[in-house]
Amino acid sequence: DDRLAMVTPLMRRGDWLFQTNSFHEARDTYRQVVRIIESERGKKDLSLIEPLIKLGSTYLYVDTTGAQPLAGTPTATGESYYKRAVRIAESAPATDWARLAKTRVALGDFYTISGDYNSARSSYREAWDLVSEDPPRHELRAKLFGDAFPLTKMWIPSQSVRSSDVRGLGDDDDLLQGSVTATYIINHRGRVTKLRVDDLDPPEFAEMTEHVTRELRKRVFRPRLDETGPVATPSQVFTHQFQYRQAELDLLRTRKADDD
Repeated sequence: DDRLAMVTPLMRRGDWLFQTNSFHEARDTYRQVVRIIESERGKKDLSLIEPLIKLGSTYLYVDTTGAQPLAGTPTATGESYYKRAVRIAESAPATDWARLAKTRVALGDFYTISGDYNSARSSYREAWDLVSEDPPRHELRAKLFGDAFPLTKMWIPSQSVRSSDVRGLGDDDDLLQGSVTATYIINHRGRVTKLRVDDLDPPEFAEMTEHVTRELRKRVFRPRLDETGPVATPSQVFTHQFQYRQAELDLLRTRKADDD
């Protein structure tokens, strides 16, 4: 009888589906939420903003579950949901400036991920102006724009990659911990540049540096902003820890000695 009681569990379901790359199903679930809220509260209710933004974000990615054929997603459709969320936020009372600023930032994030940097800059600028109007708003400005914010994160293996000739070798060994440390700059478009690996321990696990550098290059950030617009964020340090077995390390050292 209480349809609105379904909103919270449906949002949780949509979020879980999104995290598992089931974007088609996540899209359908968020649409259910939107329909329920529209039916019970109207088409301009502020509670529509979150599901609309999440619905729009599903159009940035390709479903990898195999439930439907792989295909590029129409970002224009996703953009329309974000823009509708902004319009709803704009219709809120003038005192709800924080909600409007965050919604405009979400639209800017959508443009950043999709590579439309001019539109992203415009959306961020509108949000910046809103949170800069008076000192009480500067705390939110620092939170939103004071540092680069990760919008996408790629998975990096937590264990060394083991080829068929070492499978089963040393399975009884305790897991040891290694690490890869890299430095990079986030440019004004939110992309990783000047990526460099500074340390690998143990140095024999070169494949881990390949994983780290490949995945870091794919990451997208909301760029840091100041009064001039998006700016680069220098001197970023990233450390990835991984596990390995002593038998794997011994085998790699033996191979290196044979090659030498």
